[in-house]
Amino acid sequence: MAVIASGTITPVAIGTEELVTSQTAAGYYLASFNLANMADGDEVEFTIRMKVLPTETLAVGASAGIVYRLPVTYQDALANPVILLPPLHSEHEFMLAINQTAGVAKAFAWSVDSP
Repeated sequence: MAVIASGTITPVAIGTEELVTSQTAAGYYLASFNLANMADGDEVEFTIRMKVLPTETLAVGASAGIVYRLPVTYQDALANPVILLPPLHSEHEFMLAINQTAGVAKAFAWSVDSP
């Protein structure tokens, strides 16, 4: 696996979806997050967007393309804080967003890898 992008994100506003990364090359993407900084009362969710057609425009909060909201909301301090999002293939663009919906904003390390 090769690291395509990585970093740390701290949500600016609780309850607002924020862009983590956008990748425009076709490929398989596997995103991971370290949620070790979460505490009781914190809650985060993730959204992945992908273009169906190259002419579509993706934006955080928009509904264009394929919008995949993970069915899991991560809450409170986690016993196993490193999470892997499902690997996905995108032909045109892959966009990953985070939304901390409750608690106090925390910094989360993240990485997007590709085989």
